[in-house]
Amino acid sequence: MPAKLLASGKGFLIGGGEMGARIRAHDWAATPLGPVETWPQSLRTAVSIMLNSRFPTYLAWGQDLISLYNDAYRPFLGNKPETLGRPFAEVWAEAWSTVGPIAEQALAGEASYFENMPITLERHGYPEDTWWTFSYSPVRSESGDVGGVLCTVHETTHEVTTRAALEAEKDRLRKSEAEFRTIADAAPALVWVCSASGNNIFMNESWYKFTGQTPNEAQGTGWSKALHPEDAALIMLHWQRCRESGQAYEGEVRYRRHDGAYRWHSFRALPHRDRDGTEKWFGVSLDIHDLRTAEKQLRESEARLRLAVEAGRMATFECTNGQVTAMPELKRLLGYPADAELDADEVLSHYYPGERERVAACAQKALEQGERFFEVEYRHFRLDGDLRWLLLRAEIVLGPDSAPPRIIGVVLEITDRKRAEEDLREREADLRAAMAAGSLAPFDFDHVRGVMKANPKMSELYGFPPDHTLTIEDIRSRYHPDSRDAIWAQRRQELTNPAIRAFEWTLHLLLPDGRTRWITGLGEYIRDETGRVIRSRGIVMDITERKRWEEHQRLLIHELNHRVKNTLATVQSMAAQSLRQVEAESRPKLQAFENRLFALARAHDVLTRENWEAAELREVVGEVLEPYLRGTGERLNIQGPELRLPPTMAIAFAMIVHELATNAAKYGALSIPSGRVAITWGITAGEPALLTLRWQEQNGPLVAPPTRQGFGSRLIRRSVAHELAGEVELTYDPAGLVCVVKAPLDKHMMLSQEDAKAVA
Repeated sequence: MPAKLLASGKGFLIGGGEMGARIRAHDWAATPLGPVETWPQSLRTAVSIMLNSRFPTYLAWGQDLISLYNDAYRPFLGNKPETLGRPFAEVWAEAWSTVGPIAEQALAGEASYFENMPITLERHGYPEDTWWTFSYSPVRSESGDVGGVLCTVHETTHEVTTRAALEAEKDRLRKSEAEFRTIADAAPALVWVCSASGNNIFMNESWYKFTGQTPNEAQGTGWSKALHPEDAALIMLHWQRCRESGQAYEGEVRYRRHDGAYRWHSFRALPHRDRDGTEKWFGVSLDIHDLRTAEKQLRESEARLRLAVEAGRMATFECTNGQVTAMPELKRLLGYPADAELDADEVLSHYYPGERERVAACAQKALEQGERFFEVEYRHFRLDGDLRWLLLRAEIVLGPDSAPPRIIGVVLEITDRKRAEEDLREREADLRAAMAAGSLAPFDFDHVRGVMKANPKMSELYGFPPDHTLTIEDIRSRYHPDSRDAIWAQRRQELTNPAIRAFEWTLHLLLPDGRTRWITGLGEYIRDETGRVIRSRGIVMDITERKRWEEHQRLLIHELNHRVKNTLATVQSMAAQSLRQVEAESRPKLQAFENRLFALARAHDVLTRENWEAAELREVVGEVLEPYLRGTGERLNIQGPELRLPPTMAIAFAMIVHELATNAAKYGALSIPSGRVAITWGITAGEPALLTLRWQEQNGPLVAPPTRQGFGSRLIRRSVAHELAGEVELTYDPAGLVCVVKAPLDKHMMLSQEDAKAVA
């Protein structure tokens, strides 16, 4: 070591990285510590240990606790001003109320250690919650007194917050599991969860009620004892194949009911892996025994019907070498005149795109499997363009090698059934979405045991904490005094009348804080063989805001109608007085004038109920097309500038877009997966400015002009002419329907800033 460096007293500061260099260069003469060469050996030793330590270390020396620290400690300071040589209390002023007493304790000679201590710091210009594990150790000087405090520090903020987040996630999972169990127990279907080895994890109430098993009997693989002996082996084999392929586990199986009878169930299960990789299977089984029986009876009935149809030649056909022989009933079904001659190619041209190939593939598959009969459902356009669902049952009659085959069959229309199935799927999807979103609170009350099963949402509706175990007494305590007697009277009537199976009620509640709340409930009563209610279950939702709005709306409408009717009555009286001497032939004109006044009053009632000031056109279009955006959003291209419309125009455009969308879903571009629709609008400057909305369909079925004008077309034309004072152009382009609506804009209409400049 150079002699000059040793003489300066800085020789002990060898190493220490960047902080060592900074300490060597610091002007310590301007601090209470004085020049480095005057530092006591104890301070020099402490600084040397600190600088050569890779653990974050802070040294506060002297009664002023002057700050020194190493490279590992620097990140903890954030963007604080230069800290070296400043008093400890000044550097960490925001935390001094916490760490100051600890430092004073160390100066008094007592070491301390803390784990995960919370401290609020301002390292980046704002308060932040942090956690620290640290120790404060006294450093003694040559005289034996405490000369400073050595602080070894480890920030544990990440560990603490991560642990808290994990605990919160565990709590959320526990609540989610409780909600799942509540919903599953309320379901009439058999809901179950099992491990990859088939061991029972969860069975809902419907399982135990149906099978008569107890939870102990269903433990492990005990549930499989409810399987029909002939089904058990096949079910387990099918399950193992599904596990290997990762496919859904589905099929039909017979379960033994509690009375010993076996009933057919349709089941479906999906695999799920927990974060730790544990495989579970979640499944649902629906009782389809009656349906299978009905299907069997239907098949037998269809066989008899086929004989009758063939004997009566109703809706039957025979196709040989491209020539079709059909009875009048089939021609009517396809939209042809009864005396029309059918050509096979012409009939096939009316198949919905892709359906012709699917029907042919079904027939080919039957032939390859050695079957003569095949059955297929498909879509077909009638001659008038109406799309129908048809069920084809046919027999392929093979002739000699050189002779073409004959196809003999019968066609049934199943459009209503298909639409009903689609409506049912949509309702089920809406219900699942509402339950998942938490907007509905399910409950299940055991009247025999007096036990209420309700999710946290229902506890909150009745003014209790989410984790409160709700009882029937809790619910009754919330009835509003003004309606309590009426509620109990209705409840007694429902409970004592065996004919009442379903309930729907609206309750007025009074909460402890004085607030009132309105809720509505829907559900069913489950009765025993004597008609006594043993369970009630259903859903509850909050309708307080709706009730308040209805009351506000009722009062507002009543007042407005009262004033308008008084005004119109005055006008009518003045007209009658002014025209009382008119001739008899003019009486109809007076009557017409009065009728216009009455019509004006009715129109005023409608506008008052709507209570609109303006509506954004994009929102109007989006709201109308919301059912189509939900399922086929990528097929709709909506573009146009911001534009606020008055109520009359907004309603008119909503009805126009609705009619176009309905038509597209039934017959146009939205009726097939490949179809696309572009909805665009723009503003053309002028006096007045002109709003042009364009609806253009592409990649849909071929379009032909309709043979008659439907209600939708008339509604569009009437809305454009009367409500918008504009014009409409409907073009039935084979490539896709095009509708262009042009409507003048009032100069006082609220436009976006860019559109206003464009119009100007």
